[in-house]
Amino acid sequence: MRVLLSILLLVLPGFAWAETRAALVLAAERYEALRPLQNPVNDARAIEDRLIALGFEVYTETNRDLRRMRRAFEDFADDAAGADVALVFFAGHGMEVAGQNLLLPVDAPADNLDALRAGGVPLDEVAAVLQGVAPVGLLIVDACRTDPFGSTGRGAMSLARRPEVSPGMARLGRADNLLYAFSAAPGQAAADGTGDNSPFTEALSRHLETPGLEIRQVLTLVQQDVYDRTRGKQLPYVESGLPAMVFAGGTTELPERESLLLAMAGLQPAHRGLIERIAAENDMPLAPLYGAFLSADLARRPSNDQTAELTAAALAFTELRRDMATLASDDPAVTALRQEAERQLELGAFETARARLTEAAEIDSRSRDALRENYLVRTLSEAETHSLNARAAEADLRRDLAIADYRRAAALFAEAQALSGETPDQLRLVTDQLGRLLMTTGDLVGAGQAFRQSLAAAEARRAAAPEDISRQRAVWVAQNGLGDVARFSGDMTGAGALYDAALTVIAAVAAAAPDRLSYQSDLAISQERLGQIRLDLGALAEAREAFAAALRISEALVTQDPANTAWQRGLGLSHRRLADVSEALGETASAAAGYHRALALFEGLRAAQPDEPLWQRDISILRTRLGDLALAQGDLAGAQTQYAAALELSRLLARQDTGNTELKRDLAIAFEKYGNVLQRLGDLAGAQAAYSAALAGRESLAARDPGNAQWQRDLAISHNLAGDIALALGDAAAARGAYDRALARLLPLTAANAGLGRDISITYNKIGQAALAQGDPQAAGDAFRAGLAPMRALVAQNPAHTVWQSDLAVSHDFLGLALWNSGDLSGARRAFEESLRLTTALLAQDPDNRAWQRSLAISHDRLGGLAQTGGDLAAAAASFGAARDLRAALLAANPDNLLWRQDLAYSHGNLGSVALGQGDAAAARQAFAEALTIQRDLVQRDPANARWRHDIALTLSNLARSGATPRAYLTEALAIVTALRAENQLLPLAEGWADDLETALSGLNVPE
Repeated sequence: MRVLLSILLLVLPGFAWAETRAALVLAAERYEALRPLQNPVNDARAIEDRLIALGFEVYTETNRDLRRMRRAFEDFADDAAGADVALVFFAGHGMEVAGQNLLLPVDAPADNLDALRAGGVPLDEVAAVLQGVAPVGLLIVDACRTDPFGSTGRGAMSLARRPEVSPGMARLGRADNLLYAFSAAPGQAAADGTGDNSPFTEALSRHLETPGLEIRQVLTLVQQDVYDRTRGKQLPYVESGLPAMVFAGGTTELPERESLLLAMAGLQPAHRGLIERIAAENDMPLAPLYGAFLSADLARRPSNDQTAELTAAALAFTELRRDMATLASDDPAVTALRQEAERQLELGAFETARARLTEAAEIDSRSRDALRENYLVRTLSEAETHSLNARAAEADLRRDLAIADYRRAAALFAEAQALSGETPDQLRLVTDQLGRLLMTTGDLVGAGQAFRQSLAAAEARRAAAPEDISRQRAVWVAQNGLGDVARFSGDMTGAGALYDAALTVIAAVAAAAPDRLSYQSDLAISQERLGQIRLDLGALAEAREAFAAALRISEALVTQDPANTAWQRGLGLSHRRLADVSEALGETASAAAGYHRALALFEGLRAAQPDEPLWQRDISILRTRLGDLALAQGDLAGAQTQYAAALELSRLLARQDTGNTELKRDLAIAFEKYGNVLQRLGDLAGAQAAYSAALAGRESLAARDPGNAQWQRDLAISHNLAGDIALALGDAAAARGAYDRALARLLPLTAANAGLGRDISITYNKIGQAALAQGDPQAAGDAFRAGLAPMRALVAQNPAHTVWQSDLAVSHDFLGLALWNSGDLSGARRAFEESLRLTTALLAQDPDNRAWQRSLAISHDRLGGLAQTGGDLAAAAASFGAARDLRAALLAANPDNLLWRQDLAYSHGNLGSVALGQGDAAAARQAFAEALTIQRDLVQRDPANARWRHDIALTLSNLARSGATPRAYLTEALAIVTALRAENQLLPLAEGWADDLETALSGLNVPE
C-alpha cells in the first residue's frame, strides 16, 4: 500500500520559501473556574518545535488571562505584519456558546452564560487577525476538551446543563486563503490525552514535517491518525480555503502507515461503521481492519462478503496478538523487533510488521549458524517468529503467505525436535493449522502430509506423558484432521477407521474428566463424524445409533449452558443428521420434523448474530434438505422455494470467502439442486443454465487439485446432470458425450475407493438410456450389463447394504428396458422379474419403506407394459392393477405427496390403455377420467408445472380415443399444447402433438 508522492509546490503570487512565516502558539491549562488541564503547555512546546523546524518565527504565550491573551493577539498583529504565512495554534478549553466559538483564557468565568461569553476570545476575531497579518492563514485549535466544567462549582454545573453551551466547536464556513483545523468534529469533545500530549497534538507533531505533502494532506493524516488511535471516538475537523501549499519540501515514498491513513480517508461512512463495529466486538484497534479492508479491496464486494472477511481478519489478529504475548525470545534484538512488529500491526502496517518479523527471523538464523551452543534456542525462536508471521498473514487475509510461513515454522520445529529429542507442542499446532489452511485452499495431499506430521507429534508427546489428557486430546484432533482428508479424498473405509480411533481416544478423555463440558462436546463431534461415514456407506442403523448418541450429549450440554452457541449448533447438527437417516429410510415425516427442529435452532442463532457465515451455511444446507424432501413428495413449488433460498445463501457465502473451496462446492451443489427442480417443472432451459453454472464450478475445483477424489467425483456428477438435460432436450448424442466424460472421471478413482462402483453403475445406466434414445438397444444392453457388474460386486461385498440392493434392482430394470427394445421379450421379463424379486426382498426387511414400495410399483408397471406389448392384456391388467393398488396405499398414507398422486394418475392411464385394447371403452373412459381428475388437481396446485400440463394433454387425447366427446377433449388438448409451445415449454417428445391433434380434429366429420 505504498504510495509515491511528489507534489509540486503551487503558491500564491509573490509567495516563496525564502519569504516569512510567523506563528502565535497559545496554551492554557491552569484554569481558575474551569477544569484544569494537564497537557496544553506540553502541546504548545511540541508544536513550537515543529514550527521552528519548518522556518516559522514563533511567538509562544502560556496560561494567559483574557487581558494578556488579547494583548498577545495585538502584539502578533504588529510583529508578524507583512508575513507571507501566519499560523495560530491554541491548546486549552474552547467551546461554542450561544452559536459563537470561543477560545477561553485561564480566568474564564463560569458564573453565568453572559459572563462566560464575555470572558472568551471569539474565534472570528482570531481569524480576522490572521487575515490582517498575511495573505495565507492557518488557525489550529486543540480545544473542545472533555468535561470543561468538571465539578468546579454550582455555577459551572449549571452552565454545563445549558443548551446554549457545547464543549465542542460549531461548524465554520469556508473562507478564502484561510484554513481551520479543530481537534474534534463540530459539536464533539476532544480527549486531553493520557500521555504528555493530546491525541491531536501528538498526531500533528508526527505528521507536520512530512516532506512533499500538501498541508491539506498533512491534516488528512492527522485526522485519520487521531481517529484510528482513539478507536473512532475522535475525528478532527478541517475546513480549508487555501491553495495547494507544501510546508516541508522534497519528495518522499510514504511509509505504509501514512499511505494507509490517506487511503482510509476515502472510505464511505458505511464501511467505517462496519469496521468500527467489528473492531469493537473483538476489542482491537481499527487500523488492522482498515488495512485488511483496503488490501483485499473489499469496497468492491457485497456487504456480507465484507463482514465475513473482516471477521476472519479480526480473528486472525486477536490470535496473533495472543501468540505475541505468549511467545518470548531470549534475544533482546529479536524481542524488540517483535514488539515493533506488534506496534506496526496495531497501526495496520502489515508489510512493515512482516518485515520486522522477517528481520527477527534472520537474526535468529544468523545467530544459530554463528553460535552452535545456542542453536536449539535460536531454532525454536526462529520457528516461533515464522509462526507469528503466518498469523500476521492470516490477519491480512494472505493465505498463501501464511502457508509458506507455517511450512517454514514446521520444518524448524521438526529440526528442534531432532536436536533435543523432545517434541515441542508448537510442532503439532503449526502443522494442524497448516493442514486446515491447505484443506481450505483444496490441497488435500499437502493437508494429509501436515496432519500426519501433526499426529506423529501428538503421539510422541502423549507417549512422553500418557496421563496428560490434554495430550490425549491432541491426538484426537490430529486423527480427525486425517479422517477429514481421507473422507474428502474418497477413502471412506480409511476415514471410518480414523474416526473410530479418534472416538476411542476422546471417549477415554471424556471419561477421565466428566466435568469438563468441552470434552463432552468433543465426544459428540466424534459421534457425528463416525455417523456420517456410516451414513455414506449405507449402514443406516449404525449411523442412527451414532447420531442419537451425539444428540443426547448435545441436549445435555445445551441444558447446562443454553447461551453457548457452539453447543446450540451441535444440537442442530445432530437433529439434521438424524433426519438424514430418516430420509434415507423413507421416513418422510420424521425427516421433516428433524430438519425443522434444526432450522429453528439455526434461525435463532442467526437472529442473534445475523452476519455470522456459519449459521448462514447451516441454514443453506437445511434449505437444501427440505427441498429434497419436497421434491421426493412431488411438491415442486415447495422444492423450488427451498432450493432458491439455499442457492441465494450459497452465492453470498461463496463471495464472502472466495478462497474457501468448501463454499465453492456448496454453491455447485445448490445450482445442481435448483436445476433438478427446474427440470421436473419442465423448465429445461433454466435447468440447463443451472447445471452449466454448477459444471463450471466443478471444473474449476477439479483442475485446482487433480488428486482430490471428491472433486473429481463431483465433476463426474455434473457431467451426468449435463447429459440428463441434453437427453431431456432430445439431444441424445450430446447426452452420450457428457456421460462418457463422467465415466472417464470415475474409472481412475475406483482403485482407491471401491465404493465409487455405485457411481460407475449409475453412469453406465445413463449411457444405456442415451443409447436407447439413439435407437441402439444393443449398445444400451451392453451399457446396462456393464452397470450391473459393479453393483453385483458391491452387493457381494456387503449383502446387508440395502441402498446397494435397491440400486441392483434398478440396474436389472434398465437391462430389461434394453432387452424389450431389442425384441428380446423373454430376456426382458427375466430382468424385470429379478428387479421385482430384489425389491420384494427389501420390503420383507422393511415393509414400511415408502421408497421401496414405489420401486415395486414401477416393477409391476414394467411387467405390465411388457405383457401388453406381447398381447397378454389380462396379465398386463393384473400387473398394472398391482401397481395401482400399491400407489393408492402410498397416497392414503400421505395424501399430500404430489409425486405419488402423479404416479397414481399414471397407473389409471395404464389401466385405461389396456381397457381400450380389450375393447372396453367404458372402463377405459372411467380409468382415464380418474387420471384426469388427479392431473387437474395437480395443475391447480402448481399451474406453472409444464410436465403436468403435458400429462393432461395426453390424458385428454386418450379420452378422445375412448369415444367420449372427442372434439371437446381434442380441442382442450390442442389448446394446452399450443400454449406450451408459445411459452417455449413444450417437451421435445411432444413436438409433433399439435399437428397430430389438428389432424384428429379435422377427421371428426360429425359435429358434437
